Amino acid sequence: MEGSTSQSWLQNGLKILVLARHVPDSNLLLPLKQGVPDYSAFSWVLNPFDEVATEAAVQLRQQFKEQHPDLPAEVIIVGRAGSAGTAAVERALSLGGDRALLLSEAEEPQIFLAQLIEQIREIAPHLVLLGRMALGEEKGELAGQLAGTLDWPLATAVSELVLENQALNFLQRRITQSRHASLPLPAIVSAELDLAIPRYVTLPALVAARRKPKQMCAPVSADTETEIAVMPENWQSPPTRQTGCKVNDVHELLARLAEQGVFL
Repeated sequence: MEGSTSQSWLQNGLKILVLARHVPDSNLLLPLKQGVPDYSAFSWVLNPFDEVATEAAVQLRQQFKEQHPDLPAEVIIVGRAGSAGTAAVERALSLGGDRALLLSEAEEPQIFLAQLIEQIREIAPHLVLLGRMALGEEKGELAGQLAGTLDWPLATAVSELVLENQALNFLQRRITQSRHASLPLPAIVSAELDLAIPRYVTLPALVAARRKPKQMCAPVSADTETEIAVMPENWQSPPTRQTGCKVNDVHELLARLAEQGVFL
């Protein structure tokens, strides 16, 4: 992709790579066993941020096909192998992905990052889309790591994304103000939850997703000797929430709060 022009990019069509990570279902309590998470009992789902990114990629593909009906365009899903990872990938495929790449199940983040970067270099996509963060796993640093390693432009926490005139126009919403900007391609973009509304997945779409091509990627070596600075000492479930009560008016509410020591 280095040194590519907009003309050569148009001749090659559009290729979008989307990351599909599996995370614990946030609607359920994490099962604990002897003070540590029981991963075998987890209920895994597609990361909601990556689900939004997948829908945005499908919409961008549709935009490109409308502008250039004679050129190819595809959405490639990348996720981990294994039952939970494959289920998340198939969920992303049912949203409209064309094919999938499965990375090894290695838990070390360095190995996962090395595998992902190798696939990006091999596929040479025009755009890499991923969720702003993965629930319960990392705090949004992956997009920056990819952009820094590949030396690609980066846009984080994007709320709007439009493909126009061989450039990527985006919007970042902030509490005080919004920011409009554009990026040259290839680029890395992390999606905010309001970037797109994932479509309803039908049963035929889920069945069709299982038949779409899935390629297992060869494992790669990486430096895994880096010490982890933060390690959890203990895990515990949150306390059971007490049953609430109804009050008739504001005066009774203030009295109840005073009884509980909320007000001095």
